Amino acid sequence: MTTAIVTDSTTSLPEEVRESPNVRVVPLTFSFGPEETYTDKVDLSNAQFYEKLESALAFPTTSQPPAGAFVEAYESLHAYDDVLVLTLSRKFSGTYDSAVTAAGMVDRPVEVVDTKSAEMGSGLILLEALRVIDEGGDFDEVKRAVEAAIRRCKMLFAVGTLEYLEKSGRIGRAQRLLGTALDLRPVLRVDDGEVVPHKRARGRKRQMAALLARHLGLSDWQVLLIRRAAPLHDVGKIGIPDAILLKLGKLTIEEFQQVKTHTTIGARILSGSRFSVLRVAEEIAFSHHERWDGNGYLGLAGDQIPLPGRIVAVADVFDALTQRRPYKEPWPVADAVEEIRRQRGLQFDPAVVDAFLRVIAEAPPPEGQPTAAQPAAGTPDAAAGMAPQDGAF
Repeated sequence: MTTAIVTDSTTSLPEEVRESPNVRVVPLTFSFGPEETYTDKVDLSNAQFYEKLESALAFPTTSQPPAGAFVEAYESLHAYDDVLVLTLSRKFSGTYDSAVTAAGMVDRPVEVVDTKSAEMGSGLILLEALRVIDEGGDFDEVKRAVEAAIRRCKMLFAVGTLEYLEKSGRIGRAQRLLGTALDLRPVLRVDDGEVVPHKRARGRKRQMAALLARHLGLSDWQVLLIRRAAPLHDVGKIGIPDAILLKLGKLTIEEFQQVKTHTTIGARILSGSRFSVLRVAEEIAFSHHERWDGNGYLGLAGDQIPLPGRIVAVADVFDALTQRRPYKEPWPVADAVEEIRRQRGLQFDPAVVDAFLRVIAEAPPPEGQPTAAQPAAGTPDAAAGMAPQDGAF
């Protein structure tokens, strides 16, 4: 008894597996608006797809393969006794239903299994099936191995930007702007064929800000305040139109002037709180685009700029330089460090730059990932960190 495998194009597989004689891949199609339709993994590679995604005005939609495409795949495997079909979760797509419909249209044994996963998860499940086939297992053994793999498979993934969650309608504009301001990156998991939140992982800017504060000799309490407050530095962007925030090209003078107002908008949003962390966040939102030489948004210079703002200014620029943006590629870490060094005494407080260089020297971040700062032993926890205290800085 010999078994062949059919899957769909969302399954992540090495090229040599996709070309195996006992494997067939049935492609989905996707469209960027009504005029642009592509066959997955045929018309565009993954790299080309993501490149197009960054510049496309329309958010892509997918279409399940027609039943006839599965029929063609089943019939091409006439040399095999059995066909096992592994599809992405039926909760993601109608691909499973197309495969089942096609199975009823051919005169041969075909069994369709919902992997309750996709991409890498489905790929690992398929590789387990091939392992049993290669070891001489019969169809029932292959199917049992697949069912066991489905039960064991746990897939988690992180979202690098909230932009596409908003474009797809999964979150609203306010959620995207607030999440971006808080530097939140949701970690999701596939649970019983559905994507559900696993946890929210905060970004690295606040980690670098906390490290800088510690290297400047601030107290554990002050470090914690900066760590908690730093993610709110761009909260004022909720008042800037999307047409400006998401613009790929260069901003006009008028648009840039409007962007600059996000510092005062953010400060107003955060003003008037009795909580220390929000008072510090107000200072940061207001001052993180000021320059040591006085040529910043509002013209504050030197010690006129609150220390938390001077700290977050360095952390924010380092993160921006080393991250990919729609309009630029990430800088190598060494180049970003050199730029921070070059701006010592110009854009940045010399003492903060010196602290930054010590952080880099003591724990060089791989591929631009700063080492995370953890609160020291005895530092107040999250709940205590929200309580008001006097004389934080």
